[in-house]
Amino acid sequence: MSLKHLLETYHDPLRAARSGHDAGLPMIGCIGVGIPEEVILAAGGLPVAIIPQAGAATPIADAFMDPGEQAELRSLLEQIAQPSPDFMALAVLNAPYGGLAETIEDLRRATLLPNAVAIHYFELQAEQSDASRRYAADRIRALASRIGAVTGQQVTDDKLREAIAVTNLRRQALRRFNAARRTTPLISGTEAFQAIGAARFLPPAAFTHALEGLLASLRPDKRLSEQSRILLVPSDPLTHPHAHRAIEAAGALVIAEDDPLGARCAEVDIRREGDPVQAIADHYVEAIAGARSFPAAHRLRWFHAQAVKPDIDAVIFYGQNSRYGWDHPAMRQFLESHGKPSLFIHADARNAAGFAQVESATRAFIADLSDQAQ
Repeated sequence: MSLKHLLETYHDPLRAARSGHDAGLPMIGCIGVGIPEEVILAAGGLPVAIIPQAGAATPIADAFMDPGEQAELRSLLEQIAQPSPDFMALAVLNAPYGGLAETIEDLRRATLLPNAVAIHYFELQAEQSDASRRYAADRIRALASRIGAVTGQQVTDDKLREAIAVTNLRRQALRRFNAARRTTPLISGTEAFQAIGAARFLPPAAFTHALEGLLASLRPDKRLSEQSRILLVPSDPLTHPHAHRAIEAAGALVIAEDDPLGARCAEVDIRREGDPVQAIADHYVEAIAGARSFPAAHRLRWFHAQAVKPDIDAVIFYGQNSRYGWDHPAMRQFLESHGKPSLFIHADARNAAGFAQVESATRAFIADLSDQAQ
């Protein structure tokens, strides 16, 4: 039941938000990775990720955006511009959606989106430095003030500490789950990724309970134990399971993702001591992942530590973003120096042709691995 509940939540991401809204909780939409939900919880709000809806009609966005714009951006604009904004009290946007935030504000000022949800743009500096952490604390205080004004509840230090305690329990459950899926083949990577992803759509305590129930129910799966174990490195945080599905359709098993929406979703807790605002700031600056994180040694630290572990048979780089690739040569050379096979696939598994390309390339790669092992 826990797995079914988590998968249903992943595929109907606003279900919990609708229940919370009916119960009187102000829903705060979060677009992007790294928005400190502790602030939203401390203000009495319900943080819920807003993600692109593949295949959904976007008539409002189509009227204002170039047809060549990414379908992802049109979908997000459509959800912000819906004519029933009472469902969402505020939308908080983070990088890389600065351009989208500017578009929404320009259209609002021109009175072209009269029913659009109010937005707040929140972005932290990606450099690991004391200055970045001080800046982050200031931005978090500004976010707390804005959300508190929307919900009518002041964000206090005590409420922030309570929120940190709740989200830390979720982080601990996620770490146990991610460790278990690597230690013993218990669940497909596709299902595991979606179960993890449900954390973005459920209240923290409810998610923790469901994930702990799932982990207690899992048993070793002999079929999975016979498959090549893959570390998936995507070009962008994955808001869909299609890359996992394509790779696993080829006979492999994804056991970890270098992705803040996958295995890197809960690397460390927020510290409980001292000023809670600064603790949250330090945590989210440290947690910035991917190409935005600077310096390179910081953003590649997790990859270097995990990719060479013996439970990883091979690494697949999934280049959904056509601009992806600047770190790949150094990462590939690192793997070669440690005798770890890798494959780079430039495709978009969200469409049929891209899915087939990922599956075909993976199948050939796995066959080569099998031949080398004999």
